Amino acid sequence: MENEILKLKLQAQFGAMLGEAGNLPPEIENEFLKNVYNFEQNLGDAKPVRPAADASEDAVYDYVYLRDNVAGVMAENWYHGGGCRAWLKVTRNTLTHEISAVEPTAGVGARLAAK
Repeated sequence: MENEILKLKLQAQFGAMLGEAGNLPPEIENEFLKNVYNFEQNLGDAKPVRPAADASEDAVYDYVYLRDNVAGVMAENWYHGGGCRAWLKVTRNTLTHEISAVEPTAGVGARLAAK
């Protein structure tokens, strides 16, 4: 029940699109959902805000194509959805695309990535 409530909160507050957990034990799913919720609450949403329906063409162009990007080394949170389904902290140079470090984030991500 708590997992369903967390999923609804993630969908309502952050627009999360969550699939089925499959054969994931409920306690692991719960820890994962709590970590995602805390991540969204504390770090905010990185996606741009969609312009209003009556927005100018320039505003729509900016929304679709323009992104703030750090020129140099930055830490990013990546979700390995096609593999272990863990959140990973990736340190990457945005100019060269060189990845200098990858480490599991705390919580479920660390446990899943360690397997």
